[in-house]
Amino acid sequence: MNRFHRYLPLPCFAFLLVIGCSSEYPTPEMAEVKGKITYKGKPLPGGTVVFQTPDGKNRGVAPIMANGTYSMKSPLGEVKAAVVTRPPSAESMKNVEKRPAVREVHMPSNVDPKSLPPEKYERFETSGLTYTIKPGTNTIDIPLD
Repeated sequence: MNRFHRYLPLPCFAFLLVIGCSSEYPTPEMAEVKGKITYKGKPLPGGTVVFQTPDGKNRGVAPIMANGTYSMKSPLGEVKAAVVTRPPSAESMKNVEKRPAVREVHMPSNVDPKSLPPEKYERFETSGLTYTIKPGTNTIDIPLD
């Protein structure tokens, strides 16, 4: 094996490293967001909360703890929010108009489904939840009816 073949992988590796590290979308500025989610005045016992930029390119996701609290890193600026409390059904995954904001839901198995908020909160388009995330720590409590 000659020297040329021995060193050929180095320029190729450097090229791939440069190409692989570029991104179509720059990493957004993020801020800490925490709060409590309630439904009819009571802490929501589980689920997943999602904050997403209006263009859909960046989001923050957090599990909802048993006491209704959450904590996440979210993109700065205007965000739409969704609170997902049910695992997606096969039908909702096929229908874009019924698909929830996330597939993974953190909910204790002993929670009565009748005690959960309406499904409208599970999609950005129907939740009606919008917030402004500022630099630093944000406290956003989310009361659901």
